[in-house]
Amino acid sequence: MINVVDADLERLLAELEAKLALVTAEPTLDGERAEFGRLVAWMQSGPEAIATELALVADDHVPGRSGRAIPIRVYDAEAARAEPADVIVYLHGGGWMIGDVDTHDEICRLVADRTRARVVAVDYRLAPEHPFPAALHDCLDVLEALTRDPETGRLCVAGDSAGGNLAAALALHCRDTAGPEIAAQLLFYPCLDIGREDGSMARFAEGYVLTKDAMFRYYDQYAPGREQRSDPLAAPLRAASLEGLPPTVISTAGFDPLLDEGRDFAGRLVAADVPTTYLPFPTLTHGWIDMASRVPAAFAARTHVLEAFAAVLGSPQTRPADLEAQA
Repeated sequence: MINVVDADLERLLAELEAKLALVTAEPTLDGERAEFGRLVAWMQSGPEAIATELALVADDHVPGRSGRAIPIRVYDAEAARAEPADVIVYLHGGGWMIGDVDTHDEICRLVADRTRARVVAVDYRLAPEHPFPAALHDCLDVLEALTRDPETGRLCVAGDSAGGNLAAALALHCRDTAGPEIAAQLLFYPCLDIGREDGSMARFAEGYVLTKDAMFRYYDQYAPGREQRSDPLAAPLRAASLEGLPPTVISTAGFDPLLDEGRDFAGRLVAADVPTTYLPFPTLTHGWIDMASRVPAAFAARTHVLEAFAAVLGSPQTRPADLEAQA
């Protein structure tokens, strides 16, 4: 069966591509970041947009090893808790170069609402000013600070695209260093390798929101050195083993240069006996979590993934019977 792009998304693509061109045409990095923020706000403000109100949304910071105070934003759907809360550390996408807690405010509100966990979004340092491993170090500093907080229960990690890369890297690091225990991970169309040029990277090189040229620009800015690109903490798919990683929910888009690495990672998790829920959405493109107010299929996909992750958190010792792993 040959997949085709969802009809609603197909109608959106031309307008979306024009807006993406404005982002990449910005002559300065600050301008590109600002234009990306406007693009995300536009995608999220479609006719079916729904505001998610929570009991707590608060900005704070965590001291970092770099001497910088790491900005975070805390989300909680519960007004009061009688016991420590599950905490999901959410890491935004944007090629490690753009994006921030504001661009991903919508998804963090939804994750908090649907899982009833406390969500902590990290405004990590960006490339090229701060290449690998600066962003990862910021995320680790936040994780370690949370372990010292008596209100923290189980720790989970989550992220989309480059944020999914950081989430997977955190899980690997914590497994290999006896770091904070990660109870589960949630990965939306993650970047898990660096430098692939064949397969889905070639098939969907242009015309489907994220392009091959954009990805290679992000690679060059985030991990410019050969040794960095082979480091599993920059490219988690290159880890020698995925055994011992936490239960994982991973989703992919059918028309995405990153499709193959997400699917391959899911397959390796299953082979390593990691409880894995792989949710492919063959008619969608990269970035679909932000398109839910304009594309019903994206809304349905986002709902499905969040329900799956909520089920994993609700049954931490067993794989939910209705969420059979597939790879």
